[in-house]
This record gives sequence, structure tokens and C-alpha cells, in this order.
Amino acid sequence: MKKRLFLSLTLGLVAFQLSATPGVNALPATPTTIDELRTDKLASFYKKDARAQDLMTKAQAFLDKQKQSNPDSPMTRRLQAELDKVAFTAGSDAEQRLKLDLDFLEAVGRDHKSPAADELAPLQERYKKLCDKMDDLIFSKDLDRLMHAHDKFVRYTAVGLWDKDKIASELERMEGLAERAGDIAYGRSQLLDSCKNKKLAHVPKLVYLGTAPHEEMYLTNDRRSIALIDEAGGRPLELELAEHIIQDSDGKLVNLSECNSSSLGLPFSPPLTLWAKSRILDGRLPAILLRVVDNKAKNDLKDATGKEAKGEYHTVADIAAGKLDDYFKTNVSQLGPDKTPVLLGLLKDFDRDAAANSFGADGKTPYYSLMDPKLKDLSGDKLQEELKKKLEKGAFVSAKTLPPDLSNQYGDAQIPDGPERVRDAWKRLSKVVTESGGSSVGLFSSAGAFHANKNAGKYAGEQAAGNQAWNKLEYYWPGEGVLDWVGINAVGLDPAVDPKGANLMESLEPFMAEVRTSSWQSTPVMLTDLAPARSQSPFQEASWIQTVYTKMIPATFPNILAVFVSIPNTVTLWSRDASASFRNNVSSAKMYSYKMRFKSLDKPASSQTAGQ
Repeated sequence: MKKRLFLSLTLGLVAFQLSATPGVNALPATPTTIDELRTDKLASFYKKDARAQDLMTKAQAFLDKQKQSNPDSPMTRRLQAELDKVAFTAGSDAEQRLKLDLDFLEAVGRDHKSPAADELAPLQERYKKLCDKMDDLIFSKDLDRLMHAHDKFVRYTAVGLWDKDKIASELERMEGLAERAGDIAYGRSQLLDSCKNKKLAHVPKLVYLGTAPHEEMYLTNDRRSIALIDEAGGRPLELELAEHIIQDSDGKLVNLSECNSSSLGLPFSPPLTLWAKSRILDGRLPAILLRVVDNKAKNDLKDATGKEAKGEYHTVADIAAGKLDDYFKTNVSQLGPDKTPVLLGLLKDFDRDAAANSFGADGKTPYYSLMDPKLKDLSGDKLQEELKKKLEKGAFVSAKTLPPDLSNQYGDAQIPDGPERVRDAWKRLSKVVTESGGSSVGLFSSAGAFHANKNAGKYAGEQAAGNQAWNKLEYYWPGEGVLDWVGINAVGLDPAVDPKGANLMESLEPFMAEVRTSSWQSTPVMLTDLAPARSQSPFQEASWIQTVYTKMIPATFPNILAVFVSIPNTVTLWSRDASASFRNNVSSAKMYSYKMRFKSLDKPASSQTAGQ
């Protein structure tokens, strides 16, 4: 999983922390630097409400104090990210969202005290009971007011703006709203009925658009991704992706129905089952990607909580061996008991840590220790330093012969053990889904960016790309009917901007070539976390959007039939040019404006494709 929302925003904005902005009235005609863009955005914000500049100044002053006393706190980083979001987007907010941002700034600027850990525990238990009730009622009662109150509750407590008494009073208010909720509106009830007993279908030349916003803590349309898309003139996109690390930092398995996930690092956050139902009510199809605790996930947990992840973790080999069958059964049953369609993924960047560390008889041996025995004698920082050097030079990419131990410790001796275990993990999940009645569940998995690109080791941050000699897509083929979609993490600049570097064509083309020439050729492809870079690049977005949506997807790679764009995490739509480009090339394009198509589970296979 990539950094959670607050971390990714912060990484992209480290060089331009919010501070008093001199000369906001002296605006450049077209901003060309991030500071100019920020000045432009703040000026628009300040014109919208007379209180805005004073509230922003006071909020920034509080943040500056926090940085001095506790600069590395996750809560401090979250507050920085929230103020960044307000600065760059509030000027174009609709009236209701503008009020929410102004109220938030006012709360930041006031004196407040965060509750201590021992004070939080009983409040978290009370919140859990509230979420359980919301989960039970959401499809039968009108919880709109409650969900808006919930989103404010999560936003404010995430940055420590309320003390224990205020939190308790807000919980009491929300409990009352749940008790007094009327019946759900007839239109929404009809929408739910129309979704039942269906599974998402893929249709040639129809591309589903979705978001990968990392906003699973929010249940309403007040979230930032919706605001950005609204400003760009587009209707809310059809799909929304959330990620779920299946174990927390101490190794405990975490079900989709559990609150306060450690991977989010928030004191209060709703369960993904409730998140999924809220998206279904909006007419969107939820997609949940289950992640094992690999090296990337450990870093994500640490970044969210500030603590090292030190539990005993299940591996891909454990999944393939059936050790998580009960976990999967439980969570499949929690996802869609009423047969509403959902996408369920297993393994992020399956060709990186997931496969790379699944060799040997134990299923936990890294491939490089078998290909280069000298690395066995190294550990810790020395190992990582030497491994990085080798990966940058492409040491494992073009090996003409592979050690027998790469493929003779598990299963078929003709297939490298890492990919084979990944393949068997998918097959195991598919079997559990079928046996658990998950006929409305579509399965997917995604490779990492730059799969099979022999030059990936030269690109910053991509040394772990799945480009080794053993890492061919054909080795992962699980057979027909196991995965409904195969994906790839789609990160890369516009090829016209960086023709010889880490551009999107370099990221996608080798993977797509392997799809075309392998057993995967009939499997539709989805792009996950689609963005020009892993950090925000607002001035690269306009031309990138045009290239991706008018050339690459429809013409170069027509088997791409679903896209999850990383809004607002790394695709910002902050600049006017980017927003206009999205409006002209995406929102207004017919190939991206079709409604979702479904297979009816009540009809015979020969007539299953239907529109909604």
C-alpha cells in the first residue's frame, strides 16, 4: 500500500510548508511554481470569506508550535496534510465544503487538548458499538445526518482537536441520531435492490473510472476527492479502491468489520464493511485490496503509528497452504451477504515482496539469497546496501541460467517457487470465495510498476521492480476463472516529458507485452494508483492526463478496461490546466461515461451481460 493520505500529501509538500503568505494580491497570471500556485489558491480562498485569512494564520501558528514540540508525531503530519489540502483546494470548494473547511480552521486555531491513551480506550469501545449499529442500519435507515456528523468526528479527532469530554458528547449526539433515524429514502432502497445478485462485467471499449483516494475513514461525499472531481466538471467516478493490511503491528488478524485499523493510525476510523456499504449507497462499486504484511506494509504501519511493526506475520506461503481460509471465509461473508457486487483483491505488487520472499522449502526465503549465496552472509544495513547496488545494476535481470533451488522446493519444478506460491494463494482465495457464496465478488491482483522493465533498477524508488529472470507473468497464471482482473500499479510521467526516463510507457509496456503473449491475454487489465509520480507533480498533470486518456488507454492498450486514479493522493488537479484537461479529456469523453455493466447471477451464463 502506498503511504496513507496524510503521509503522501506531506511528502509532496515538504518544501513548501504553509506559512504567512505575503503579497497574496500580487498574483502571477499563470502560476509556474508551487509557491505561486499556493499563493494563487490562497488568494481565491481568502476572497470567498472574510474570515479565511485570519483563521488560516491562527491554524498555522498552532501547527508551528506542534512542530517545535513534537515534529515527528503522526498527528502533527496529519495536521500539516489537512492544512495543505485546505490551502490548495478550499478556494474552489462548494459552499457547504467551504463552511466545513472554515469551521475546521477555527477549531485548529483554538486552544485544545488531545485525550490521553487511557482516556481514549473506553471512547473507542463506545465508537465501535456505534459503528456496529450503523453497519446494521445503513441499508434500512436514513443515516445521512449521522454520517456527516461521523465524518466531522473522524476529521477532528484525527488531529487531536477535541478532548475526552467533547468526544464523549459527540458520541452521545451520534448515538441519538442513530436512534431517531427514519426509514431510508425509497430511491436509495430501489438502487440497492437493483444492485443485488449481480457481478461486475467487463465490456470491450468500456473503461470504468475509479479513484484510489485513501479516504476510507470518511462515509459521505464531503471527502476531498469528490470536491476535486466536481470542480473538474465530472460526475463522481464509478469505482473506489481501499487497501486493507490483514494484520496489525503486533500480528493480530484484522477483519474488515473492525474499527480503528492500525494501518490508518487514527484514534477513530470506521470498519471497511461500513465504508463499502456507504459507497454502494452512492452508486459506486467498492474495491478492497487485501495486503499481507510485507516490507512495504511494515513501513506503512510504522508511518501510520510511529512504531515498528514487530508481530508474527502470515506469508503468501501460508495463504497458499490454506492457513488463512477461515479468515477469508469470515471476511467474504462480511462483504456481501446480500449479493451486491464488490471487487476483492489479494496482494499489492504481487511481483515484488510477495513473490520475491516466497522461495525455499519454508516459503520465506528471498530469491536473491539463492541467486547470490554471498548475500547470505550479510544482514541488516549491509545487506540492504549491497542488494540496492546489485538491483541498480540489474544483476538478477538477465540471468541465463537459474539455480535449481529457485523452482524445485515447491510444486511444479518448471515454475519458480515465488510466482507459483502467489498463483496458489489466488487459487486458494478463489476457492474460499466460491464455497462461501461470494458469487458477486470479482477477484483481482496487481503487479508493481515497471514489471519486466530491464531498466527499472536505474529509476529512483523502483529497484524492487519485478524484472528478474524468474519473474515472468506467465509463471503466475492461475488458470481460467480464478482472477477476473489483473492489474498493475500505473505510475509514470508523460512519455513526451521524460522520453528516456521513468515514464508511464516504460512502466506499462513490458507488462502489457507479457499479457498479450501469455495465458493472460483474455484477462481484462486494470490500472491501480494511476498517477504521474509517487509524489505530487501538479504541473505535470495537464499533458499527462491528455496523453493517458486520449492516447495510451484507448489506442495503445485497449485491453485496459478499469482505472483507479490516485486522486487526491498524488493526482491533485490543483492547477487550472490540469482541471481543464481532466474535464475535456476524461469527464467529457464518451468512452469513460458509460454506466457500469453487470452479470446477473439469476440468469444463465449465455445471457449474463446486462446494463444498469
